Amino acid sequence: MYSNVKKEIGKYYKQFYKKIKENKKIFLTFDLDNDGFCSAKALYEFLRKIKIKPKIFISKKDSRKERIEDAIKNFLNSKYKLFISLDVGISQISEDLIKKMENSNKEFLFIDHHLYDYKRIKRVWIINPRFINKNIYISTSAVLYLILKRIYINKKILFFLYIGDYSDKSNFEELERKVNEFFPNLKEKVDEYSKRLT
Repeated sequence: MYSNVKKEIGKYYKQFYKKIKENKKIFLTFDLDNDGFCSAKALYEFLRKIKIKPKIFISKKDSRKERIEDAIKNFLNSKYKLFISLDVGISQISEDLIKKMENSNKEFLFIDHHLYDYKRIKRVWIINPRFINKNIYISTSAVLYLILKRIYINKKILFFLYIGDYSDKSNFEELERKVNEFFPNLKEKVDEYSKRLT
């Protein structure tokens, strides 16, 4: 089940890297849970390694829908060229705002893992394993891992991707095996720490 998803997600890495290199003015936003935060931290570390400093945007709005729409509106009125959203789907966005996105001269990338109906939208690129197999569940952090491992990854990036995946209860085994090369028995240590907090 996972092998086909890993293969298909892995195919995106060249296009992902090309878009980032072409649009160095990057506007980054993310969901406020651990998967969203940790995947954003990992992507930030990757971008800094390739000499790109993204604009980090965290909305103060209450709901997920309000936050992503607030982020897009701020992006549309900014100097930035590429919008990247982690762990928030396009389904949260109103049709009126989607039309403004399509009519802009900017690009949008959503890396997500939530299940919703897919529709093609001009200027919007979505990487989501549920569009390949709706019954599979892997975190946004694991999706980002499948892309970055083909470009560049270090132990700091792996650490944040693993914590994001662990927090989302995705239990992506390949990521766990890889992170153990640098942080032996990390899962057991995180399990023990989690128990202390509950």
